[in-house]
Amino acid sequence: MVALHNRKLTAQDIWPSGLWTWKVVAEVKRRIAEEVAADGIDDMRRVFEESRRFDEYQRTFCSPGLGEQQQIMKRIYPDPPPQTGLWLTEEEVEYLRERLFGVNDETGQAILAKLQPK
Repeated sequence: MVALHNRKLTAQDIWPSGLWTWKVVAEVKRRIAEEVAADGIDDMRRVFEESRRFDEYQRTFCSPGLGEQQQIMKRIYPDPPPQTGLWLTEEEVEYLRERLFGVNDETGQAILAKLQPK
């Protein structure tokens, strides 16, 4: 596996043998067309033979299906916890700390714990 230090892994990093770009697909199709031409197949049968060989080529990958890939990637990079989108200035945070200091209810204590500097 490739060690990446500056970005997240992608499905292409984990399953490199897939047909990920149009350039790779075009290269594979070009190579198959050359093989079919070398076998002496021509006319309309050539189109069908190229299509059949390309389908065979795609089936040779051990890469899981798209749904399985998404599940694997989700295990590697789980969804981040939901955020409220609340942005407070340092003065507002200090104000809330003062107001919540000494509060007895669990919700207030939990909020105060989140507001404490790390």
